[in-house]
Amino acid sequence: MDILDIVISSVVGAVIGWLTNYIAIMMLFRPYEPIRIPLLNVKVQGLIPSRRDEISSSLGDIIAKELISIDDIVANIMGDDDKNKMLSELDGKLDGIIKKKIPSYIPGMLRDKISDYIKRTVEDEITNFIKNDSGQVMEQLNQRMNIKKIVEDKINGFDVAKLEKLVVYAAGKELKAIEIVGGVLGLVIGLAEGVLVQII
Repeated sequence: MDILDIVISSVVGAVIGWLTNYIAIMMLFRPYEPIRIPLLNVKVQGLIPSRRDEISSSLGDIIAKELISIDDIVANIMGDDDKNKMLSELDGKLDGIIKKKIPSYIPGMLRDKISDYIKRTVEDEITNFIKNDSGQVMEQLNQRMNIKKIVEDKINGFDVAKLEKLVVYAAGKELKAIEIVGGVLGLVIGLAEGVLVQII
């Protein structure tokens, strides 16, 4: 049994396995622009740049339908504590405005009654709006604010090189692991092939 042949076969297998996975990962993004191979009349471009429109549309759909909606945004912006705080601040502001506007010749007790009535009325209207009429506002926001389109525009506006850097930054370890697994599998296949050749 020639050990050198087995070692060479294993090393070649490891290099081929690693290189194949490395090229496959690189071809997710590169080449950024389509390159035409003249003799074969084939156009070559990275998977993500060539299908960016489809990817951005799919991501926009998923984000708009499954992950986030206008209702979620508004709910996070305006929780119950925020509503109570807003009503409390409004109460203080209304009190100051009403006291300035009501003529001083009206007796203090009557002024307080008028002030309380106006504040209660305004607060009731605002509370009713938040409970009942805000749905119409949400519907209008949903029509005007198209989350799918926003996501699509953002992704399509991204420079591909920048997108590649972001993906490599976020998943660098996993991508490196894929390369290593390719090398290990190539090594095992090369080793098995080298042993089989020696046995046969």
